[in-house]
Amino acid sequence: MRYKLTTDEVLILRDGRPFGDSGIFGGISLKWPYPQTIAGMVRTSVGLKQDECYFDQSDKREENLEKILSIGISKILPSAFLNNQWTPLMPVPADLVFTENENNEYLNVNPILYKSIEDSSGTDIKNRLWMIPSVDLRTKPAKEIPFFTHWIFFQKYLAGKLTSDTAFSFQDIGINLPIHDFRVHNAIDNNTYVTEESRLFSNNGFYMKSKSGSILIDLAIFFDVTNADVNISGDAYLGGERKRVVLTKSESEFVKIPDYFENKKFLKIILTTQGDFGGWCPEWLLPNFDAETIEWVNIPGTNFEIRLRSACVNGWEGVSGWDFAKKQPKSMKKLVRPGAVYLIEIKDVNQSSDIAKYLWGCNLFSKKNENNGYGQCIIGLAEVEETV
Repeated sequence: MRYKLTTDEVLILRDGRPFGDSGIFGGISLKWPYPQTIAGMVRTSVGLKQDECYFDQSDKREENLEKILSIGISKILPSAFLNNQWTPLMPVPADLVFTENENNEYLNVNPILYKSIEDSSGTDIKNRLWMIPSVDLRTKPAKEIPFFTHWIFFQKYLAGKLTSDTAFSFQDIGINLPIHDFRVHNAIDNNTYVTEESRLFSNNGFYMKSKSGSILIDLAIFFDVTNADVNISGDAYLGGERKRVVLTKSESEFVKIPDYFENKKFLKIILTTQGDFGGWCPEWLLPNFDAETIEWVNIPGTNFEIRLRSACVNGWEGVSGWDFAKKQPKSMKKLVRPGAVYLIEIKDVNQSSDIAKYLWGCNLFSKKNENNGYGQCIIGLAEVEETV
């Protein structure tokens, strides 16, 4: 089933960092919803559309729990309304470095090259098959870069058509952060219903529009539900603050895979949603850096053999949430940010196209979170300078 999420309200979403950290009160406000937040919204909507008391039926609790958790988010795709049409949006890849152009209206784009470790390299990595991301820069990275990239620009990146110091306007690359909203409120005394002196609290949120205000953003959601008759069109509520969003049925298609992956030795896996791997990489793909070689591994559920040769990971994000089964908050965990890049080598180059098709738009097989929309990825060509 496919739905489009839109809203004119300010969305207030927080991560799962513990209260009391330096400079943090009630968690850090998010700039964009996590996949599990969207999954929770969909499951809640499906349940309430069937029965207003769906989540309060003690005699059917276990049955309802099993049904509602079987609903899985298969794909998530944001898009922006540009030039009188909707165009898909993608995260900024971690292996692109942006520098400021002499003309302030432009950014220079510098793709990272993956190189073999040379004998003279100053590194403590024992495994000589691991490749080092490298970029030759003469200036500092740009202070402000897009929050999302346009699909047209992203296609050039996937096809390896970006060269060092290529200049693009900010608008041609993508869009900036959604409109930020910060409000300070007075606390109200429950007895007198008047403001209490020196008691303030703030809400920090965003609108699904770009800073310019002229670019609208929506979110296409693809999910599987056992009861095909359930129609969740209408109002829904997103996140712990239960901000109102609108869901409408959509004919949106996920971005289509290009046809240039035949007979490729190296490919790149790019995360388009957060990765929930328990570390910086899926455990099944993680190599042993103390070994002299990198072992081939099977993509789970297939006979395709690949191995990880390098990676560009752009940090982590904290997440918590509410555990419906245990009726308690979830413990915080760290997610890999969207845009992370994993360079893989294909054992049989004749299978490279089939591997690309298999991985395109799927998740990276984190079994415990396969239904929550985490680890969604697409595939691109890789620029490699291999000497080993």
